[in-house]
Formats: sequence, structure tokens, C-alpha cells
Amino acid sequence: MAEDKERISQSPSYVLVNRQLQDLVRTQNTAIVKLQCMLKRRDVTIPHEDHQAVVAQLDEERLQHMKTRAKLAEETEKLQFAEGQIEMLKGQLEREKTTFETAFQKLKTKAIDESHKNDELYNKCLEMEEICSEKDDGLTFQDAKIKDLRSRISKQKQIHKQLVANLDIELKQEQY
Repeated sequence: MAEDKERISQSPSYVLVNRQLQDLVRTQNTAIVKLQCMLKRRDVTIPHEDHQAVVAQLDEERLQHMKTRAKLAEETEKLQFAEGQIEMLKGQLEREKTTFETAFQKLKTKAIDESHKNDELYNKCLEMEEICSEKDDGLTFQDAKIKDLRSRISKQKQIHKQLVANLDIELKQEQY
């Protein structure tokens, strides 16, 4: 080292300045490289506070995700129960529908039968009314005949009484 110092002191000043400038450039290049490494690390890494905030946010999202999953499981269970109830009610409704349709068909058949019976009875009633009307006409005619005959009989009786009275008178006259 002592030799280097002696050699340096014997060198011209421009060489000395040149060396010092080279040392300065090397030092600056080293500082630039260190700064670039620091900047790269800074770009690659994040501050501790940001990291803690992101971790807290991730934990909150995980908690919300677990709550959502629990809620989903609960709602899925409710949905499955409701679907089971719906299927049961559909089956019951189908049975009731079949029962109703059977009963309705029976009632419809019975109503049609009753309607036919009513039609038959109505037709019989019409026939009976027609027969009754004919009988009434016949009875009215017979009543008129009977009245006429009674009237004739009554006249005949009077004529006979008159004749008998006349005959009695004649007989009495003959007896005298």
C-alpha cells in the first residue's frame, strides 16, 4: 500500500484526477445499482401495513365466504324440504283430483240418468195429460149426453104423468 501511495504521488495530476473520477463513477454506479435493487425490491414487495390490510381483508372475505356457505347449506336444506313438501302435495293433489274426477263422473252419469228419467216421466206426464184431456172431453160429451137423456126422461115422465093423469081422468069419466 505504501508503494501505491508513492506511485500515485509521482504520477501526473491529470492521471490522479482521472483515477479519482473513475473511483467516483464506480461508487456512483454501485450506489445506482443498490438503488435499482431497492426499487425493484420495493416494486416486488409491499409495505407491512398494506400486507396486514390485505390479510385482514382476506380473513374477512374468508369469514364472509364461510357465512355464505353456511347460509347456502341452510337455504339448500330449506329448499330440499320445500321441494319434498311440494312433491308430497302434488301427490296428494293428484289423488284428490282423481277422486274428484271419479266422483264428478259418477255424479255426471247419475245426473244424465236422472235427466233421462225426468224426460221419460215428463213424456209420460204429457201422454197422461193428453189421455186425461181426451177422457175429460169424453166425460164432458157423456155428461152432455146424460143431461140430454135426463132432460128427455124428465120430459117423458111429464108426458107420461100427463098421459096417466089423462088416462085417470078418462077412466074416472068412464066409470061415471
